[in-house]
Amino acid sequence: GGSLPGADPDGHGTKLASIAAGSEVESENFIGAAPEASIAFVKLKQAKPFIRQLQEIPQDSIAYQETDMMLAIRYLDLLAFEKNLPLIICIALGSNSGGHTGNTALGQYLDDFGNRAGRAVVVAAGNEGNKGHHFFGVVPKSPGYLDVELRVGEQEKGFQLNLWGNAPGMFAAEVTSPSGEQIPRIFPRILEQQRFDFVFESTILDVQYELSEIVSGDERLLMSFRNPTPGIWRLRIFSSGDLENSFHIWLPVTGFISDGTYFLRPDPDTTTTDPANSPRVLTVAGYEGSTESVWIDSSRGKTRSAYQKPDITAPAVNVSAVDRFGRSGSLTGTSAAAALTAGAAALLMEWGIVEGNDLYLYGEKVKAYFRRGARELPGFTEYPNPQVGYGALCVRESIPI
Repeated sequence: GGSLPGADPDGHGTKLASIAAGSEVESENFIGAAPEASIAFVKLKQAKPFIRQLQEIPQDSIAYQETDMMLAIRYLDLLAFEKNLPLIICIALGSNSGGHTGNTALGQYLDDFGNRAGRAVVVAAGNEGNKGHHFFGVVPKSPGYLDVELRVGEQEKGFQLNLWGNAPGMFAAEVTSPSGEQIPRIFPRILEQQRFDFVFESTILDVQYELSEIVSGDERLLMSFRNPTPGIWRLRIFSSGDLENSFHIWLPVTGFISDGTYFLRPDPDTTTTDPANSPRVLTVAGYEGSTESVWIDSSRGKTRSAYQKPDITAPAVNVSAVDRFGRSGSLTGTSAAAALTAGAAALLMEWGIVEGNDLYLYGEKVKAYFRRGARELPGFTEYPNPQVGYGALCVRESIPI
């Protein structure tokens, strides 16, 4: 059809739209989840260079700003209001820089948004389950510290590492480079940035503490490594107080960091990215449709505050899609699972609001319908669980007809 402003150079958004609401293409044996739905989309602009620099995000990666996402959702909301239509928001983006409790500005905005009649938010859980980007540790009373080993790849230009301490623990860190050079223990200082230069290496380390992070109130230690020497880095994490204090560390998501950088003893749980950790959004993990088995890269719950995520799981491997040239293709990732579920949510809204069966259908109720209709997958006895939530998406069982 006509040309629209803002092309889709990487084609991800087009594929998602086709999975959620593509029309039938008989010759290709393709049909979207909700083929009659109206599609409204917003093309996000790329994050500003200085923000990327600040967060050590590669300039050539695909990255967006939370503020732009909030504006996009507001625009779609006003559009749906004007057209008097229910609205499903599908978000297939995720970040590891939040505290994984859903308590980010965007997360709280989405929670409020999905709390209104005719609105629901579907978010991809993330593809971080098998990437080695998350570490969970408990500091034992004796010796009072725990060592974390981090392998930094040859191609790594810089990255940020986020340590979140579960209150009331107080944490300090000591950093040793691959050549054995040690930075003395870094103690918490409120909102003060400290810079450390290594004598024998070109690495610069910036450390910032937030003793009570603005939104969540937890302790956050942010370390930015610039030009890190490749090899094994050791972080020795100390905790004060006589409790056994637990902490999480996240590296940036895939795409913001080189493949060679990961924890040597990672934890695959609590890898759901933000904003998928927000309590009221419908969070979708991914499974392998052909074998009914869990897709190994799918992010896992629960959230850092032990809230149940994901809500459900949906097919995420080689899901049929149409690319931006109109050719049939496929998409792998929890993005595809979220798009399928967003299409299903549109069908549910049609049943509820357009056909008058449940006029006040909103995010939490949409979740309830899908959780109730979810079917069991082989290999799991307990539901909900951190890998598939309440089970696999089943539209037939979820929409009362």
